[in-house]
Amino acid sequence: MALYRQAANNVGGVGMGDPMPPHMVTELQAMDIYMYPDDPEAVPMEVATMRAVCAPPSCPWIIQLLDWYCGSSKTLLVLERPKQCMSLSEFARNNRWRLSEKQASLIFQQIVRAIQHCHARGVSHNSLNLDNILIEMPTEQVKVINFSYALFLEPEEGTRSAGFYAPLGCFLQDRRQTVPLTVKTLGVLLYEMLCGALTFGRELEIMHNIFTCERKLSIGEGERVVPSCFSCLKSHDSF
Repeated sequence: MALYRQAANNVGGVGMGDPMPPHMVTELQAMDIYMYPDDPEAVPMEVATMRAVCAPPSCPWIIQLLDWYCGSSKTLLVLERPKQCMSLSEFARNNRWRLSEKQASLIFQQIVRAIQHCHARGVSHNSLNLDNILIEMPTEQVKVINFSYALFLEPEEGTRSAGFYAPLGCFLQDRRQTVPLTVKTLGVLLYEMLCGALTFGRELEIMHNIFTCERKLSIGEGERVVPSCFSCLKSHDSF
């Protein structure tokens, strides 16, 4: 399996108020080179998964791979650069980790659609957290980034992929394990947007997902946000 360490981000860094170039370059340094011997175009795992995810029709909530350059020890990814954006972590911090229920619900639904798109293309992101989600301003549109830990999923039983497939010889991740873990991760993201960092005190709490909501949600919106997010999850076959 290919493992890649992100060596440089946003080459020629640009601030929120500066003119934005149409793309950004991310440099990856190979730690363990793995090429697909039976694939006519051998590429690192991150490139392969992003190619599958970004193939037309693309998803507006996922950062787009525009091009890539593979060297002997490094790979350069040319990625879409959103015009004005910040990480969801920074966005939540600027709001004192107290996003409104309406904000959290709208952002969460975009994230769910992005991950559902990944699963539909046979890809598991595997690194979903507040730092790997961008928020465009002022629209608050989501862009999921950083596919450095992404892997291909096993095909669903009794089905064939619709034009998207894993290169021969690459590692396939068990879909039955991936989906429940993804749902749990999505739940943690929603909690963090509303209440800040989620911490478990004991091993029992981790195993059984026992936690305390540190924020008193408003009666009106609080009663709507969780059902709204739950219905969004149920509307997608992946979950």
